[in-house]
Amino acid sequence: MPLGMPQLKSGLQSGFAKANTTGLDAGKIIKDGVQSYISNAMDPAGGNFAAMAKINTLDLEIGKIFQKQSPVGAMIGQKIAKKIDGAFMTLQCARQLSIVTTGGLPIFMTKMGKIFMKTPASGAQFGSDIADAINNYTTQIVITAMIPGSPPVVLTGPPA
Repeated sequence: MPLGMPQLKSGLQSGFAKANTTGLDAGKIIKDGVQSYISNAMDPAGGNFAAMAKINTLDLEIGKIFQKQSPVGAMIGQKIAKKIDGAFMTLQCARQLSIVTTGGLPIFMTKMGKIFMKTPASGAQFGSDIADAINNYTTQIVITAMIPGSPPVVLTGPPA
């Protein structure tokens, strides 16, 4: 099954459309969106999503960033991007051999910094912008996977 961009976008849009009482609420919205987005991912060899260990603590890690209330919005966005990247570094699919996320991280950090620097038109727009940034970042991830056989075939590409 493909990445769940519709679930990610709608989850973040609806989550940020209403008032969030704490940073932990915002962290949970992002964590739940990422989890629904990636849970049907496949590696380039067709192996299904198996796990993402750091997803379990992503809400708390992002919530702590929000709760610090840094006056510099760009720093908040960049720190959140690093936490999301850390979670993606733990992505595992059935036929995966390795994962490299660094190619898209600088652009992701820049986009997230810009999102958090400006005042959004609405909470839904804020959520939509974050969803787009996460999706663009994910397309830059390179997974190396293997189709078993004689001889085995090694493929690289983003999660699908």
